[in-house]
Amino acid sequence: MTVNEARTRAAEMHAAIKRGEDLSRWSSKATLETVAEAVFQHHRRIWKARTLYAIRCYLKN
Repeated sequence: MTVNEARTRAAEMHAAIKRGEDLSRWSSKATLETVAEAVFQHHRRIWKARTLYAIRCYLKN
């Protein structure tokens, strides 16, 4: 997704919220946890174990 696409989608979502519409059509299968886990897997060899642990704690909280 490009920056312009993200801005357009955000503006559409904001307008829908203001109109009180059902936001279920904007839901995504990619949750924060799913994306974070993908990042953890990608960077696990780069980050130290303690750093990974701390970031997981921040995510949990």
